[in-house]
Amino acid sequence: MRSYFYSSFATKVFATICSLIAGLVSLRLFRDYLTVGEFGILLPAIQVLNYIPFLDGGVRTASNCKLLAMESQSEAIGLFRFCQKFYSWFWIVTLAAVTLLMFAYWLTPNVRESGESLALFASLGISMALLMMSSAQGGLLVGLQAQNVLYLITGIGTLINLLGLAAGLHFGLRLWAFVLANGLTFLVTWPAYIWAIKSKVPGIRVLDFHLTSEFWSEFRNLRRAALDSFRCQVSIMLLFSVDILIVGTCNRPEEAAVYGLFVRIFGIIKTFIQSLGDVSWPLFAQNKAAAKEWSLLLLRGNAWIHGGVAGGIAVSLIPFLRWYMGPAWTGSTPLLTLILLRFVVAGLQNPAAYFLISASQFQVLARYIEFELIAAIALSLLLVKFGSTGVAAAFLIATAFGTFYPILSAYSKILGFKGLIVLRGIWVRGIFAFAASVATASLLLSSFSGRFSALAGIIGAAVGISLPFAFGYLGFRQNGRTRRLDFDLKELLARI
Repeated sequence: MRSYFYSSFATKVFATICSLIAGLVSLRLFRDYLTVGEFGILLPAIQVLNYIPFLDGGVRTASNCKLLAMESQSEAIGLFRFCQKFYSWFWIVTLAAVTLLMFAYWLTPNVRESGESLALFASLGISMALLMMSSAQGGLLVGLQAQNVLYLITGIGTLINLLGLAAGLHFGLRLWAFVLANGLTFLVTWPAYIWAIKSKVPGIRVLDFHLTSEFWSEFRNLRRAALDSFRCQVSIMLLFSVDILIVGTCNRPEEAAVYGLFVRIFGIIKTFIQSLGDVSWPLFAQNKAAAKEWSLLLLRGNAWIHGGVAGGIAVSLIPFLRWYMGPAWTGSTPLLTLILLRFVVAGLQNPAAYFLISASQFQVLARYIEFELIAAIALSLLLVKFGSTGVAAAFLIATAFGTFYPILSAYSKILGFKGLIVLRGIWVRGIFAFAASVATASLLLSSFSGRFSALAGIIGAAVGISLPFAFGYLGFRQNGRTRRLDFDLKELLARI
C-alpha cells in the first residue's frame, strides 16, 4: 500500500508539473497569437464545455468509491462492465449535448459581434466531448487502484495538448488551434487509457451498448450514491466556474479575459498544491481506520502550504504578469486581492472536503456548497454593476455559507473534533506562513524585477512553507532525537 501511495503521488506530481508548464507556456502563446478579445470570447465556451463530464450523474465517483471498498474480484469486474456500458451510451448523449450548448453560446451577443463561425464552436465542442469521454473512462482507473497509470497518461496528454496548441497557433489557425490540440490529445490518451484498463480487466469491451438485466440491477443499486455524488460534483464545479460565465456575459470580452487569466493561474496553482489530497482520498476510502489521523495531519500541512503560496502570489504575481503578458492582460490589485482571499479560504478546507468524499458524505458536502453557490449568484447579481471586481467580492463573501467554516464543522463533527478549534488552528498556521512569505518576497522583489519577479514569490513561498518544518525539527533536536533519526514524516507533521 505504501509503495502504491508513493508511486501515485510521484506520478501525480509529474502530471501537475506538466499542467504547470502547459499553463505558463499557453499563457504566453495566448499573448503572442491571440487578441484579448478573442481569448475573452473563447474562455466562456471552454468553461461551458467543462460542465459536460458532470452529466454522468456522479456515476464515476460513486463507482470508484464502491470499487475501492470491494473485496470480491468478480463483483468488481461486474461493476466495471456496468461502467463501460454506461459510458458507451453517455458518449452519444455528450455529443448531442455539446452541439446544443455550443449553438446556444454562438447565439449570445458577444459571440455574434465577434464574427466567429458556428462551425468553430461546434468543432470545439465535439473535440472536447471526445477528450472528456476519454478522461471519463480513464478516471475509472482510480477504482482499479491504478492512479499512478492514470496520472502518467494525464501528464503526457497535457504535453501533447500543448504541442498541438503551439503548432496550430504558429501556423495561423488562431482559435481553431484549440480544436487541433484536443483532437491530438484524444488520439494519444484514449488508446493509452484503453490499454491500461484492459491490462487490469482483460476481455473488457471498450464500447458496449448491450443493456442487460444485470446493468439495470447495478444501476438501481448505484443510483442513490451516484445522485448524491452528482449533486456534490455539480455544485463544486459551478461554484468555481460560474463566476467566469457571469463576468463573460455581463462585461466586455477584454474584462472577462483579464478575470479569466487570474482564475486560470489560480487553477493551475491549486492543481499543483492539492496533489497530496487528490492521491489521499482513495486511500482514505480503503483504510478508514487511518483516515481520521492522517486527514488532520494533512489539514495542518495544507494550511502552511496555502499560506506560504498565497504570500508569494500576493507580492509577485502582478509584476510578473506585467512582464510576461503585458499591461493589457494584467488585472488590478483589488481584483487580485479578492480572488486570492477566496483561493485561501477554499484551499484551507480542502482536505476536510476530501475526507467527506472518501467517507461518501456527498449529501453533507453538497448541501453547504449549494448554499454558497446560491449566495454567490445572488450577490453577484447585486454587485455585477461594479464589474469583475464586484463579482469577485460576491463570491468571496459567499464563502461564509460553505467553504469558510460549515464544511470544516461537518468534518470535525464526524471525527469528534471541535470545529472552532480546527478552524483556528489552520488559520493561525496559514496566516503565519503568509506573513513569512510576504516579508521574504517583498525584500527580494527590489532585486528580482521583471522576468525574475516570480523568483521572489517562489522563494517567499518556500520560506513560508519550510518554517514549520524547521520548528518541528528543532523540537526533535531539543529532545536529542535527531542524532538517531528515529522520527518519520507522520510524527513531524503532528508537531506543526
